[in-house]
Amino acid sequence: MALPTEGVLRATARRRFRERPRAAALVEMALCAPILLMVLSGVIEFGFMIWASMQISDAAREGARWGAKGRDDATVISICNKYAPARSIRALTVAVKVTDATGNVLSDSSTGVNSPPGNRLPGARISVTVSCGVQWLTPLQAWAGGTTYGLSALKIYRVENP
Repeated sequence: MALPTEGVLRATARRRFRERPRAAALVEMALCAPILLMVLSGVIEFGFMIWASMQISDAAREGARWGAKGRDDATVISICNKYAPARSIRALTVAVKVTDATGNVLSDSSTGVNSPPGNRLPGARISVTVSCGVQWLTPLQAWAGGTTYGLSALKIYRVENP
C-alpha cells in the first residue's frame, strides 16, 4: 500500500480547517439565541406596558372629564370601565373622590360616601384613580416574578358649571 503524498495531507488539513468555523458558528448561535430572544421579548413587553399605561391614563382622564361636567360617581366609574380595553387587563378598579375648594370631602366612592351630582359646586376638585393588573404577554417575564404587573393613573379636574 502506498503512502499518501505530502499534497494530499495538506488538502486534508485544509478541508478540516475549513469545517471548524462552521461548528464554531453553530455553537456561538446556540449560546447567543436565548439572550437575543429574552431581549426581544423584553422589548415587546416594554412596548405593551407603555400602551397599557396610556390606556389606563386615558380612562382616568375621560372619567375625570365627565365627572367635572356634573356626572355622578356611578356614571364616571362605568365610563372608565368602558374606556379601558379588556385585552390582558385584569381587575380594573376605579375610585372617584370629590373635594370642595377648602379640601373637605364631598364624595368618595372607595369609602361609600356619595353625594348627588347637583351638590358639586364649581371650583370643587374631582379626582379619578384607575388601577389594574396587566397580564404578561410572554412567559419569560412571568418567570421573573408574578403573572401580572400593576398600573395606576390619577387625574384631577376642577368641576365646571353644569
